[in-house]
Amino acid sequence: MAGRPDTNGGIGAWRARIAVPASAREFGRRLIDGDTSAQAIAAVDGEEDALVLEGAVPVYAIPHIEIDHVPARIALPTGRLRGNAHGYTAFFTECFFDEMAHRHQKEPLALRMALLGQTPRLAECLQRVASLAQWDGGADQSGQGLACHALGGGYIAAIASVRREEGGVKVERLSAVADIGRIVNTDIARQQIEGGLLFGLGLALGCSTRYVTGRPQFETLGELGLPTLRDTPEIEVAFVTSDVEPVDPGELGVAVAAPALANALFSATGLRFRRLPLFSEEL
Repeated sequence: MAGRPDTNGGIGAWRARIAVPASAREFGRRLIDGDTSAQAIAAVDGEEDALVLEGAVPVYAIPHIEIDHVPARIALPTGRLRGNAHGYTAFFTECFFDEMAHRHQKEPLALRMALLGQTPRLAECLQRVASLAQWDGGADQSGQGLACHALGGGYIAAIASVRREEGGVKVERLSAVADIGRIVNTDIARQQIEGGLLFGLGLALGCSTRYVTGRPQFETLGELGLPTLRDTPEIEVAFVTSDVEPVDPGELGVAVAAPALANALFSATGLRFRRLPLFSEEL
């Protein structure tokens, strides 16, 4: 990641260079063509894959943007995740954005708002979540972190609130405001956002499965290590009223959970977390 401020206090240039396998192409060959893992990996070696860069282009008004895919080959088969590439590209983008804001002494919310003139729906999500979570500017020791993202025609902004405790950090609250167009069923929409936030939180903290000879060893959600009720923070979700066509809300929460948490951890601890998962023992 690289960025350069402009003379007006914004961001003038942005570059992301991402080394990752052509996962979507490889997964497709295994799923559709019936290739073995070894065949699929060999077949897509060196190929570019636009789907593994989904979400990497910032939503902000930055005049010069460059996104590079460096095809990488690893011995393990790869595939999609809930949120697909947005689960890591949003993490890169929103965490690096906060780093740039901090380095140039800009308030994270104010800098985002200044660069969202062409994306008013996301700007409204940001304004509303700041009110919902009582955003205090992300000052040192506040324990609050902000992230926003656009995915599939939907928009979401989230704030994570954490508290330092003896032996670690506790996630106290996740607040989110989403614009998913016209809502058909509010309860289901809320459940989808809440589920995405929890899934993203679990991924940020290291929940996963194990594979033996290419087969997953866990067959139920309970075995994945997702947050239990005891470990689940308070979750607040609100929606922007809209008459535009509805969009699927199921993956929005996944994209913003990890960067909001990482930015909150920086506020609480002064440490930057640039890797996923954010293993609890590192706290």
